[in-house]
Amino acid sequence: MEASAIVSNAELDVYKQRRELEVTHKKNLMLLEIAKVKGHAQLEADKFKRIITAIGKDTICAIARSGPETQARLLKGLGLQGYLVTDGSNPINLFNAARGMTSSVGRA
Repeated sequence: MEASAIVSNAELDVYKQRRELEVTHKKNLMLLEIAKVKGHAQLEADKFKRIITAIGKDTICAIARSGPETQARLLKGLGLQGYLVTDGSNPINLFNAARGMTSSVGRA
């Protein structure tokens, strides 16, 4: 009876250790994935900052003041896609903005 209890306890300890190692491994994988995503986000943020700095305040103001078709052509010429330019004084209806962008890009 004692031998059976010792064997059962040893098997239980091994099972617990395996589960702890599995949980630790999964946690480490998740932490690596989080670090990877944060790194990509930082790269994109840095890229956006460099683009905005390179374009300059005056150019951004000119784009914001121009009409939608001109905005699309200017942004296309700058190699930018998927950016919405606004002066911040009016709320943006994203449904209409997306519809307008897709229709103006098709004509540009």
